[in-house]
Amino acid sequence: MKKIFTFIAVALFATASLAQENFRIRIHKNDGTVSGFMLSDVDSLTFAKKPVIPKQSFTITLGEVTPVKATYTITPSSNDFEYYHFLVSQESYDLIEAQYGSFYDHDRAWWTAMTEYGGGMSWQDYMKQLVTTGEKTFESSSIIANLKPNSRYCIYTYAIDTKTAKPTTEITELWFDTPKVGASANELDIVSVTPETNAFVVNVTATNNDPYVVTFQTNESFKDLVSRLGSEEAAVDKMIDTQTGYGGYGAMVHQGSKAVRLENLKADKEYVVFVFGYEYGARTTAYRKYISTTLPE
Repeated sequence: MKKIFTFIAVALFATASLAQENFRIRIHKNDGTVSGFMLSDVDSLTFAKKPVIPKQSFTITLGEVTPVKATYTITPSSNDFEYYHFLVSQESYDLIEAQYGSFYDHDRAWWTAMTEYGGGMSWQDYMKQLVTTGEKTFESSSIIANLKPNSRYCIYTYAIDTKTAKPTTEITELWFDTPKVGASANELDIVSVTPETNAFVVNVTATNNDPYVVTFQTNESFKDLVSRLGSEEAAVDKMIDTQTGYGGYGAMVHQGSKAVRLENLKADKEYVVFVFGYEYGARTTAYRKYISTTLPE
């Protein structure tokens, strides 16, 4: 600051008193370059403060969270810039850091992969379809169909210049945990399994209307799973976790006591039939199993 005022004082004095002399002013810039002009050409000196561009920032606010879904709102500090956001599990977060080092590099790789499905667009064009502006509320299901209960997730966002395809802010993150699924008081039992050539009719009793699943697996596959995981309990939970990841049990979910028909089985094949409480993608009761063999053709 002292240098500026000294320069102004000297320059004004020189302009007023020495205008007739052949003086030349040289300005030495921070980048090492020098520019100059004749003092006699100077009429006056003014200084303008360079406008400061407001720093872009975000606030992420968590809304309703269930064991399988969440809502959240992203509020940018200004509506004038575009931003991208995503949602990942703790496991995915750790993998991205280990493999890519940054979320932008991961996102760019994913955008590139998406363009390989056709359409002839570049990853930059694909990215432009995913950015947004202004305050928005999002549903986790738009990114992950079903979250896992009792699990940790990270929402992240950053501003991006769609002309240069470069991020213009640091990553803003918000971590949250999905709640556990409560246990059901439903007492389930398999009364009987009636085999047919390609089906079973399973008679189930239930003490309340909480949802439950009736499903099956070949006895051979189930034994292999138990051998790999060390217990039947772990094998059943792994089977549930895998099916939930593929969208859940759909029509295999029932309520109340009833006879349930399981179809599309192979003839003369040994199966394990399972019944267990199921809600929000998790088992809510003890499981019941019944081993039976379909009739030969």
